Amino acid sequence: MGNTVNIEEYQQRAVATALPTALNYDYLIPGLVAEVGEVFGKVAKSVRDEWSRERLQDELKAELGDCVWFYALLCHVADLEPRDAEAYPEALRDKEVLQDLLDATSRIQDLTTWTSLQGSSAWHYWMEIYPSYIARVAMVYEIDMQEILEYNIEKLESRKARGKLKGNGDTR
Repeated sequence: MGNTVNIEEYQQRAVATALPTALNYDYLIPGLVAEVGEVFGKVAKSVRDEWSRERLQDELKAELGDCVWFYALLCHVADLEPRDAEAYPEALRDKEVLQDLLDATSRIQDLTTWTSLQGSSAWHYWMEIYPSYIARVAMVYEIDMQEILEYNIEKLESRKARGKLKGNGDTR
């Protein structure tokens, strides 16, 4: 790691790791909802199994990176500019972070006709505010957003090089 990756570069590299069948709302929206669920799962397991703070940070770094990947691809498909999570003011990042992330995910999940979303005010609001939720989770758990972007893109580019984009499991 160590390379600085901005959100526009990240998006270009993320799109290059996507299979053609992944570039549509029917895959991306449920996939993003699933990744947010994985963030909550890691937090729950950390409590149940008494993980160290470092282990939780490592686990969340991977899941938050996957959330950013889905967000970047949704922006690509919707022809929107991705927002850099670091650009959000502290006021948007200091509230009850997990509840807000769950609320935001519920709102996007409730918009069940994916293809009718583009252009709606609810869609644009959600796509504008979503990066702040990721940034706030990262801030609460003291994870650097740059590390999240770098880790995620390196993981995905490695999977692509090894022909492992399809399949299941975090360690493929």
